[in-house]
Order: sequence, then C-alpha cells, then structure tokens
Amino acid sequence: MGGMEVTDAQWYRIRHHFPEEGEKRSKPGPKSVPACKILEAVMWILKTRAQWHMLPQSLPNYKTVHRRFQRWCDSEVLRSIFKDLAIVDLEGLPTAIAAASNKHHEVKLVQLSLDLLVVEVSPERLIGDAAYDSDELDETLAQQGIEMIAPHKKNRKRKPTQDKRMLRRMGRRFSVERTFAWMRWSRRLTSRWEFKWLNFLGFIELSALQLDLR
Repeated sequence: MGGMEVTDAQWYRIRHHFPEEGEKRSKPGPKSVPACKILEAVMWILKTRAQWHMLPQSLPNYKTVHRRFQRWCDSEVLRSIFKDLAIVDLEGLPTAIAAASNKHHEVKLVQLSLDLLVVEVSPERLIGDAAYDSDELDETLAQQGIEMIAPHKKNRKRKPTQDKRMLRRMGRRFSVERTFAWMRWSRRLTSRWEFKWLNFLGFIELSALQLDLR
C-alpha cells in the first residue's frame, strides 16, 4: 500500500468500514481516489502536522483528501473502526475518546468519557491524579459501580476518603502516560489547528487506531 503505515493485512481488516469501498460507479468519468490512498495522506498530515496544501505530489490532491476526511469525521467512520478494534488490557490502549472545550475541568469530562466507551463492560476502577480528587465524582461513579482512585490534593480541607491501600494502584498510571507519549508522535495532536472540532476528534481517533493496529 505504498508508504502507508498499516500493512495490507491490517487494511483488509478495516476497509469494510469505509463507505466508498462498497460503492458502485453509476456515472461515467474518472474513478474516485481509493480510500486507502486518502487514509495514507491523512496519516501523513497526522504525523507531520503539515498544512493540507503541503501534501507531497505523490499523494492525492489535498482538497480531495480534506473533503473525504471531513466526510469520514461527520459520519463517524473512524470511530466505527476504533470501536471495532478496541480492547481492554493493561497496555494502555484507549477504550474511549472524547473531545471538549478546555474551559471544562477534567472532573467534568470523566462522565463524558464513560458515555463514549466503545467496549460493553464498564471499568471497575478508574485511576487518576490529584486533579480528580472530588467527593462528588467519587459518589457519582460509585452509583455506577466504579471506584475512583486518586490522591487527595495538598490543600484539601475535607476529611480524607481514599483508601491508602488502593492508592498503591497509582503506579499503574504509567501505562496511561506511556499512551500519551506514543500519541505525541502524531504531531498534529500537539495543537489544535482544525476549525471543526470533529476533525480534531477524527485525528485523535486515527492516532488511537494506529496504536490498536500495532
């Protein structure tokens, strides 16, 4: 598949998610650019953080690539692939992806992430840093059968609620930090350049797909 970052076997596994792969030509004219070539070009943008018009001449026209990528984002094509591939283990592979304005506190985004899980089983425990020290969050998650494990903030004035024995599990957060480190190789994610937040979410999902495929 040229310079694409997935193997032929991997492409065969995900190709059925792309609607244009099953389309039949009903009108005369030039053939549309194959989805694999569009995906190759989008991956190049994701990796390099370059502007769309800087796509190499060996790749499809940037206007075509951008238009098809937007179509995939709007119809949640990439999310459907991510949902198909997501697995639960201790390797730090993402099982939920959400995007929101940075004006929201991290605590407020926990439920959003849980609502967007792509696996059927909810986690028994969530591990976070001191930013997730919230009695309200603990109670909300407990009602869903989920235990929140997070160290108390240094300036906390309320009575401690965290079990020190359970806090030993904080060491497992390294897998999450490692995942963030892996995804930073996708330079397009280091800053939001996209006007449409769905496009930015699409790049995040594509970066997660690369981890799952590997």
